[in-house]
Amino acid sequence: MDTRASLSILLLLFGVSQASPLMEERFEGVFVSEPEPLDITTRILESNNGSSEVLIEGDLVFPKTRNALYCFNNNCFWKKNSNNIVEIPYIVSSEFSFNDKLVISNAMSTFHSKTCIRFVARSTQADYISIENKDGCFSSLGRTGGKQVVSFNRQANQSDRDKYVKINWENMSPDMAYNFQKQNTNNQKTPYDYGSIMHYGRTAFSIQPGLETITPIPDSTVAIGQRQGMSDTDILRINKLRFLSAFISVSFMNNQKQQKPTLTGQRFKTRKRDEKERFDPSQFQESIVQGLNQTGTDLEAVAKFLDASGAKLDYRRYAETLFDILVAGGMLAPGGTLSDDLTRTEFCLFTASEDLETMQAYAQVFNKLIRRYKYLEKGFEEEIKKLLLFLKGFTESERNKLAMLTGILLANGNISASILNSLFNENLVKEGVSAAFAVKLFKSWINEKDINSVAASLRKVGMDNRLMELFPANKRSCEHFSKYFTDAGLKELSDFARNQQSIGARKELQKELQEQMSRGETLKDIIAYVREEMKKTSISEQTMIGIVWTSVMSSVEWNKKEELVTEQAIKLLKQYSPLLKAFTSQGLSELTLLLKIQEYCYDNIHFMKAFQKIVVLLYKADVLSEEVILKWYTEGHVAKGKSVFLEQMKKFVEWLKNAEEESESEEEEAD
Repeated sequence: MDTRASLSILLLLFGVSQASPLMEERFEGVFVSEPEPLDITTRILESNNGSSEVLIEGDLVFPKTRNALYCFNNNCFWKKNSNNIVEIPYIVSSEFSFNDKLVISNAMSTFHSKTCIRFVARSTQADYISIENKDGCFSSLGRTGGKQVVSFNRQANQSDRDKYVKINWENMSPDMAYNFQKQNTNNQKTPYDYGSIMHYGRTAFSIQPGLETITPIPDSTVAIGQRQGMSDTDILRINKLRFLSAFISVSFMNNQKQQKPTLTGQRFKTRKRDEKERFDPSQFQESIVQGLNQTGTDLEAVAKFLDASGAKLDYRRYAETLFDILVAGGMLAPGGTLSDDLTRTEFCLFTASEDLETMQAYAQVFNKLIRRYKYLEKGFEEEIKKLLLFLKGFTESERNKLAMLTGILLANGNISASILNSLFNENLVKEGVSAAFAVKLFKSWINEKDINSVAASLRKVGMDNRLMELFPANKRSCEHFSKYFTDAGLKELSDFARNQQSIGARKELQKELQEQMSRGETLKDIIAYVREEMKKTSISEQTMIGIVWTSVMSSVEWNKKEELVTEQAIKLLKQYSPLLKAFTSQGLSELTLLLKIQEYCYDNIHFMKAFQKIVVLLYKADVLSEEVILKWYTEGHVAKGKSVFLEQMKKFVEWLKNAEEESESEEEEAD
């Protein structure tokens, strides 16, 4: 692989991560950008349009002193170690957001699983990859030392390319033709690869949208220019090389305003206030590790050390490094492994005792640190999200400790329950890691507070109905969830999830009822549907009458005038009284309906004067019995609007009592 470090594995790397502007979209549990209609090559070229750099192949700053897969000097290579692994140090600019870094991390993980390359966080290495947030999307070429990358040639520049593709020079902008100059390449005895992530698309450098500049031969229908990931041949070329080529500083596409190019050698002096400190966490790491080694297992001393160090060290800039060390003992590489450096400490969360008391003590350390330096709150939440995504890279004991700590932090409100979104990552769910982690987490949480704390926090972030997602799709049933967590000693969580599912089912039922009413379905069909749903979901009649009442009252748009709304309500309830009657066969169901009417009239002020008329209507329609009405009047009512509604019902209740007395006297005379 050659010293043409700019694109190659860089584009391999960010082809894997969609090579797009770092914005938000879902990718393996991580957020990346939505795919755009333009192919990656076109987007890169457009991003570099107007750049003051002299670019080769649209995205390479190339002095032509090196050749990608044709290197005569081993100094241009990253060397493999005795295990045939190539470790490449890297740094990522602090200008990237947490989500941006996860995109980069996921792309790097692809190399770890398929090639001999292992990206490791840089400590003091002289040569390294620098991933920077600049205008355009290009890289330098030729080994200069310092900031570097890795690469090999594009397919369209291979010495034997004319056997496999036809270059349509007439469809190409003349000043772009140099991008297709053939290079004297060593292809590692691998075939020409149409599917390589390094292959141009059909319309690269075209003078007009849609015109082909590259046509595969002999079969013109062969697909080229894919950016979904490394091809098998790409992987083979990387692994066949004895060494890997080195280089460069890297820029990515960015939507920020581009700097205007200058015409001559004018020099601009950067103002001191605009100068940015170089991002280098190695010294920061050494200071924190040294302090932790001195304090040892005394967590009170650790808390005091961290408190005092905040005045000397840049916690704001190196928050991720700080939390990595406190949790894992050193900086974490993509996937959750410790970076390959010597600056580590054995005094961290992962090496502590696996018991609740110790985890509570560690929670206090983090709590004190964040209360002292409030700006660390967001960074700490981002760290927990990252750690949850890295769970597969930790041992079972490390996962258990992290779960207990997270549960305690959630119970005490140190972090938001939104961090649990990371547990819904497809890979973690598929392998059962998420569910096992959740058991430890919720046990710790409930032990610290109670199930009500869990319920309130989950509702606050809209996750109260998502717990089923901890399991693969084929196991997302109430029965499996209930058994799994009940067997694990979390019956409270099982009951909560069952209740949430029931609430969800009721909402869906209510929505369907409203739609049936709006479509004008017959009462007979609606009643049959409701009874069928009652059997399916085991909903009681008392619960169902509340759903039916709410559906009926939500099926129309009410008049805003109080004098007209009563008439409208009476008309509607006359129509649907048979539906209400069908689900008030028990006295308790009748009382439930009457209480629903009371609450509805109180909550909707235009209905305050309609209460008595609604009750009388339903009495005459045999929906409400006199016994239930009298019970409601004497003892069964609720506080909402009590005085108003009792006054409205006073005369009707007196009439009912008199009618009852007359009925009793008539029965006595008959006897």
